[in-house]
Amino acid sequence: MAVPFNTHCPMLETGFPANDSQEGNIHVIMQRLMIRATHGRLQVIPVWQCLSRNGAKVCRWSVRVDRKTGVESMTVDIAIAGPHCTTHIIATLGEAPLNMSVTPLPSAAVPDHQALA
Repeated sequence: MAVPFNTHCPMLETGFPANDSQEGNIHVIMQRLMIRATHGRLQVIPVWQCLSRNGAKVCRWSVRVDRKTGVESMTVDIAIAGPHCTTHIIATLGEAPLNMSVTPLPSAAVPDHQALA
């Protein structure tokens, strides 16, 4: 069973800001990562450590297990701490001994006033 995503994320205040030059608003760059591993190989603690070391601020997350295929997956929405944050996370989690598959889904700029509402 998946843990539902939260609708409010106070961590967005410290995300990597992007300016909207037309309106002068500050946006936070959000990235969703899908992390997958075979049954028994999804290592949640190293995932959280990797996210922390790379300055990612976790906003929402869920963990699922597909009983038919045995695939374990973790979906994480992060406020990106810098332009290379996602690249470092994907490289770290994909290396041995972790060997997890990380798929970045399209990122989005979220207005800070919506994120803090």
